[in-house]
Amino acid sequence: MAADKCSDFFNPAMSHSETVASIKIVNLGGPNIRSDRKPFLLDYYSEAIGKVQSFILDRTNLVFPTMPVKIRIHPVFNHPGSAACLNTRRDLLDITIPYRWKGEIKVEDTWKMVKSEPSETLPMFYHEYGHAVFRSNVEVVNSELGNFYRKDARLDQITRESLALLKIYDATKDKSLKKQYEEQLELFYKEFNSLDIEVNTKNKKRHILVGVDELFADLIAVLVSQKNTAMSDSVTINTQYGTSIHRDAHYRDFSNPSNDLKSWEESWSVHNVFSPTRYYLYNKYLKHSEYLAGPRSGNFLQQILLALHSFSNDPRLNDPSISPTEVNKVLIEHLVDIK
Repeated sequence: MAADKCSDFFNPAMSHSETVASIKIVNLGGPNIRSDRKPFLLDYYSEAIGKVQSFILDRTNLVFPTMPVKIRIHPVFNHPGSAACLNTRRDLLDITIPYRWKGEIKVEDTWKMVKSEPSETLPMFYHEYGHAVFRSNVEVVNSELGNFYRKDARLDQITRESLALLKIYDATKDKSLKKQYEEQLELFYKEFNSLDIEVNTKNKKRHILVGVDELFADLIAVLVSQKNTAMSDSVTINTQYGTSIHRDAHYRDFSNPSNDLKSWEESWSVHNVFSPTRYYLYNKYLKHSEYLAGPRSGNFLQQILLALHSFSNDPRLNDPSISPTEVNKVLIEHLVDIK
């Protein structure tokens, strides 16, 4: 869709909102956050949110999410699984993020223990906030697609909450409490099954739609960081060596030629499926400073969102035999008119 059509969807007077309602810092695991450090951390993440906000409000007409933010911080994170996540509701953005990461990495067959700097986890934070920006705006351009992402987020939330409740249930000996937990779990399972039919059983289409969300969030991290390798660098330094997240970091690098459409290693992972599109965006736009960090970056992001909207409605995506390479070809067709 042409750039001048952006105003059909985004009203500057409506979009340019005030700052987020509130920011709360919560400690997760590891050494406790000293009380005298909390003001620093509050300022640190407020500044990070401010960078995303400034980009969205100063350079685009997109909606900026202003609901309260809860940031769950791992002061020193060394879990081999996922390092960051977003749990979004109508009234709250709940972001889990490592402040530092400590663990082993392998460099030229040599293992060494490293501790990342806080700034090296920031692209992950921008990425998680990018999800919130995407979901706030996708409802403006496509209410049906917005409904899909709300259901998918709720499916993820139910999974997390039911697993947490199961741990409490297993540790509880009080029969009356166990009965209450069983009733709550039954409600979770019923809601999960109904959502799973609507959302999760879309199979490839769900991977495509969630992959679109991941692509946009990575693009936010790149544009705010003004670095094409922002996400791949952050994932490499802040995840355990040998895990799938660490091994797949190159998929998140917009400038990596191994992601070229003609030679990439196909993947249906939601984080990886649009790697050829990342490389396409780099080759045509993001290797030029005016798109990565200059005056065209904001309009570029808006046009990407509109292209993702039209792509998500493309009937070719409903073909059960479609491959990851074919999916990228379809998306790139929707991107060719971006200026």
